[in-house]
Amino acid sequence: MFVSNASNSLQSDRIQYTITPHGEGVILCVWETNLAAQSEADRFLFKINHRVASHAEAQALLNGYLEAATTG
Repeated sequence: MFVSNASNSLQSDRIQYTITPHGEGVILCVWETNLAAQSEADRFLFKINHRVASHAEAQALLNGYLEAATTG
């Protein structure tokens, strides 16, 4: 499993992710923590899982999230 705070060519202090091998592909999990959360139920602004065929495909999806986070 690969866990990171988006240490990528595109970076965001807010977006975190994991890329985990799964069967014939990988699972990309991307989330943004809610720093103002008052309860466990509110701890993420969003969290999403993508099952994709390759690490390269996961990286391409991740780059989209990071670009959106850095350009607003």
